[in-house]
Amino acid sequence: METCLHLARGCGWVDGLWEGLGLEIRSHLGFERVREWVEAVLMELDGSKAKKFILGILAVWEVRNGVVFEGREVHVRRVVARVTDLLKEMEESEVADIETREKRGEGLGCMRDDKEGGWKKPSRGIVKINVDAGVKERGGTGIGVVCRNEVGAIMWGWAERWRGEFDIRVAEAEAMLVGLQMARRKMVRDVCMEGDCKELIEALQHRHTGRSEFHAVIEEILSLCHHFNSISWSFRSRKSNTVAHELAHFCKIGGSLLFDDSTIPSRIVDIAAADLYESY
Repeated sequence: METCLHLARGCGWVDGLWEGLGLEIRSHLGFERVREWVEAVLMELDGSKAKKFILGILAVWEVRNGVVFEGREVHVRRVVARVTDLLKEMEESEVADIETREKRGEGLGCMRDDKEGGWKKPSRGIVKINVDAGVKERGGTGIGVVCRNEVGAIMWGWAERWRGEFDIRVAEAEAMLVGLQMARRKMVRDVCMEGDCKELIEALQHRHTGRSEFHAVIEEILSLCHHFNSISWSFRSRKSNTVAHELAHFCKIGGSLLFDDSTIPSRIVDIAAADLYESY
């Protein structure tokens, strides 16, 4: 019987692909789920090899569909060449982008900011929680929270939409509070909290005080910090916060959604996979 995991490893054709791409991919026979195996492999690969592996996985699935639905078989050498050419085009495009920025006088500093625009994996042993909020006229106020581990896999998430239009700063702070409360309940000890509301992140970093509702939520967030071994606050662009942003607009008014790694909505899986790819 064909299984998804068999398509990625344990198949002679696929073993030939990895060999042709110059990748030493271990069998990881202890894994029964594709995602677990992919995460384990990515832990061992860096840079171009990680990109090549992901492109290889996509190519395997494309070839499989061609065989199953069209009876069309492709020699492994052609797939190796296709993946190699695609990777070369991607890397040349990245170099061209850097050169264009330098010609415009933007310099390497701006280039680094752009590279940081995509979601980044946390350090080993740390989980990253991204939060976001969205306010729509007559559409209520939504918040989104997502927790991911050191290889980028989603561990759990939360989405909710309230009736009424909140101050966006308050909504962003409420999302951060929910994220930290969930991390505490999940027994997380080391956490990086990220959001795309700069005022919120600065207020947490500098422990701002005040009498507004926004500052009241800030105080409540900071009161939870002693439950963690380490905690950091990081401002990121919307580009690096895509999953949380989608979750903030996911539910209808009055609705909510709690999920773990076995019940992730397919739309969220697709977005997370896209920004994980961009992180390599």
